[in-house]
Amino acid sequence: MVARYRLTGQDSLTKDKGITAEYRFRSENRRYKFADKSSLLNTEYYGELLTDDRGIRHFIENRRLINEFNLDFAPGSSGKKIIVGLRNRINSIDQEPITNRLTEWLAHGRLQWNLGQFIAFDTEAELNINKENASYLLSGNVDIDLDKAGHLNGKITIN
Repeated sequence: MVARYRLTGQDSLTKDKGITAEYRFRSENRRYKFADKSSLLNTEYYGELLTDDRGIRHFIENRRLINEFNLDFAPGSSGKKIIVGLRNRINSIDQEPITNRLTEWLAHGRLQWNLGQFIAFDTEAELNINKENASYLLSGNVDIDLDKAGHLNGKITIN
């Protein structure tokens, strides 16, 4: 589900400069099964996992809810895009015999900028702001078109 709201600018039908707020909601359910018939021969390898006469059968289910709020500071403008936002992911991981719940909060941003017809920048940043774990991701890409002389592309990622 996606909802967009024009905060500044003329109206929602024109694509001029302004600020647009966007809210996204997504739900995902994934189920994984692991089975090994040879586990009857090697029960010490699997330790505490449950085995029976069919071998080992282990199920993992991940239910995820994702809420995301973004502000787009240059919607529809050619040559530049500036987006900042906050993302919340709630994971419920059911791994027999226990269920874990993990909540993540991420601040993120993206900047795309074309300087004329020849140079284009594309950068992304993400900061995980949880008390359990903190992480960051910085990624940048520069694209230089030298017309007949060629094309240069450089990328850097810091994680």
